Amino acid sequence: MSARILVIDDDEAIRLLCRRALETGGYLVSCTGNPEEALALLDEEPVDLLIVDVLLAPLDLQFRSRHSVSRLDNGMQVVQAALAKRRDTPILFISSHSRTILLSKGVDGNRWPVLRKPFSPQVLRTEVAMRLQAAHEKTGLGRDPRKRPRSPFRCPVQYSGDHVGDGMTENLSLGGCLLNTHQVLQINSHLTARLLLPNETPIQIHIAVTKWGTLPKFGLDFLLIDEEGERKLLEVLKRLQP
Repeated sequence: MSARILVIDDDEAIRLLCRRALETGGYLVSCTGNPEEALALLDEEPVDLLIVDVLLAPLDLQFRSRHSVSRLDNGMQVVQAALAKRRDTPILFISSHSRTILLSKGVDGNRWPVLRKPFSPQVLRTEVAMRLQAAHEKTGLGRDPRKRPRSPFRCPVQYSGDHVGDGMTENLSLGGCLLNTHQVLQINSHLTARLLLPNETPIQIHIAVTKWGTLPKFGLDFLLIDEEGERKLLEVLKRLQP
């Protein structure tokens, strides 16, 4: 079955280039300049890769747009909302802007794949093939977060983002943890968390989402950990196995 790809970019020319290049490669492609429309599509059906422009112009500034103004003009905001719906969706950012601007929008090229504009159809197809292969290998290694066993483990946690505070894990896995905290956390809040492991440098969870819970215990799903943090967390979990 052909991979499904969703492209979000406010530039109609880029959308056309992506559609033609990827359909030529045999992919099923949907394109939109409206982030709200893209998120609605994700509600209907998952995609194998989400391609997102880092800076999205408000819809009232987009040529010939008939849509209402979107509140999502930052590609990272769109990605966070998309991952809250489909947590395992692979992401590829595209941008013509400097690293400084990308960092100001929360996109670190050392942690997120970023394809620089302008790019040729062949370069796009090559990058997409690499991202799809990496996602396939990750799933093949049994790293589906819904199937990850959790180990009883207590360590301090510091978090920021939609809420700021600290707490303790009560169990832990590669996909998330049970967090005990005195702060009331709203469901579907987006957090950045630091796991303060004993005798280890902290592990940074770049995006975590509260999926359920009431004071004082909340379930966190880890949506983004960099490769080094994931490797370190995996080593800790292996040591906890009987």
